[in-house]
Amino acid sequence: MIRARFGLVLLFASCSGLVHTVNHDVPMPHRLAVLPVQGAAPFAERELARSLLQARLQERGYLVAELPFVDRVLSERFSLADPETFAPTELPVSEVAAALGVDGLLIVDRFDETRWNIVILRRHVLGGRFSIVASDGREWFVAEHAVGATGGFLLKSGQVLAELMSQSAHGTGAASIDRIDELIGGVAAALPADADRHSHVVPPDLEAPVLTSAVTKAPVDGLVRVDVVATSAPFASVWFDLGDVHAVPMAGKDGVFTGAVHLPADEPVGEVRLRARSAFGRVAESHR
Repeated sequence: MIRARFGLVLLFASCSGLVHTVNHDVPMPHRLAVLPVQGAAPFAERELARSLLQARLQERGYLVAELPFVDRVLSERFSLADPETFAPTELPVSEVAAALGVDGLLIVDRFDETRWNIVILRRHVLGGRFSIVASDGREWFVAEHAVGATGGFLLKSGQVLAELMSQSAHGTGAASIDRIDELIGGVAAALPADADRHSHVVPPDLEAPVLTSAVTKAPVDGLVRVDVVATSAPFASVWFDLGDVHAVPMAGKDGVFTGAVHLPADEPVGEVRLRARSAFGRVAESHR
C-alpha cells in the first residue's frame, strides 16, 4: 500500500505538457515587446513570468523592449490603466507595434495557477497560452504549456538569477518560482532562436541615445541652482550626476530632457555626467 501511494505521488510530480506551432507564412519578428501577462495567477507571479520571458527572449537572440518603456507607452497611448483589467488581445496590434518600435508582440492572455491538497497528496500546476503576434496581426508563434510538480529551488539561467532571487526575497514561494522558471524555460526552448542579428534595426528615435548638454547656474536663497539640459532619444530614460549628487532623474519631452539640483553657494560646479538608457536597453554616457 505504501508503494502504491508513493507511485501515485511521483505520477503527479511528473505532470507537464507543451504544444506549440510556428507559422512559417508569417515573417519572423526580430524586435519584440512583452505585454503585461494576464490570467488568474497572482499578480506577482505574472510579473515574474513577464520578466523571465524578457530574459529568455534576449537569450534566444531577440531584441526586446524594456518593460518600463512598454508600460509607459501602453499607459500614455492605450488602455493600460489597471494591470488587473488590461486586455492585450483587444489592442490594435499594428498601432501598438508601431508605437513601441517592434515587429512583434508577445501576449500571454491565460496564465493560471491551480493548487490542491488531499491528505498527503499535493499538486501545484501552472499553465498558460503564449503567442507572438506580428505587427500585421497574424500569429507567428503559439504555445500552450503547463507544468505540475513540486520540488527544489532550481536556477536554470545566469541571466534570470537576479530576478528570481529578488522575487524570493519579496515573498514569492520557492516552489512557485521554480515552476514559473520551468514553464517559461519550456516555452523559450520551443521558440526558434533568432540568429539573423543584422536584422535588428532599431528605429532612429529608439536607438542608443546621443547626448548633448547645457549647464546653467543661478543663485537661489543662498544656494546655487544648477540646471542641466540634454537631448536624447525621445523614449530614453536620462539621469545626471554632479559632484556628490548621483542619479538625478531628468524629465523629457520630444527628446529634450531637463533636471536641476541645488548646491551650496560656495561649492564649485564640477563635471556633469549624463547617462541614458534607450527603449531597448542600450546605454550611452557623456561628460561635460
